Amino acid sequence: MAVAEGDAGLAAAAREAFTSSMAATFTISAAGVLVAAVLATLVMRDTRKPADADREQEAPALAV
Repeated sequence: MAVAEGDAGLAAAAREAFTSSMAATFTISAAGVLVAAVLATLVMRDTRKPADADREQEAPALAV
């Protein structure tokens, strides 16, 4: 609308506001992805595969 009416100052301000808000959104989203990756790593750290659990149960039976 500002471009159609010939108001270059308003168009530049709108463009700058859009660009800065997109940059802020990207930064916040990137931080959220990093936090999610760290949480997933912490939650899944102590999980075992079912095959590993079966081997642990069989090992004492074989040793006896």
